[in-house]
Amino acid sequence: MTPQTKQPYSGKAITILVLGILSLVTQEWIGLILGIAGIVLYVKAKNDISQQEVSGKGMAIAGLILSIVGVLMQFFDVID
Repeated sequence: MTPQTKQPYSGKAITILVLGILSLVTQEWIGLILGIAGIVLYVKAKNDISQQEVSGKGMAIAGLILSIVGVLMQFFDVID
């Protein structure tokens, strides 16, 4: 039996997830900017993640969802 090698996680996917989380927990303009950065990075990185031999597609999608929620929360907080 040969041990299965685990694919490394994409650094971009980890970054997207971190930006999504930070967009939720930071306040006002900073959270809005971090959320937008997470969304833009996801758009640029989605093809790279699927073409390379790395895992992290689910992590990138989770980061995208968190970024969208963070942007919406911060947008309505800034308006209010």
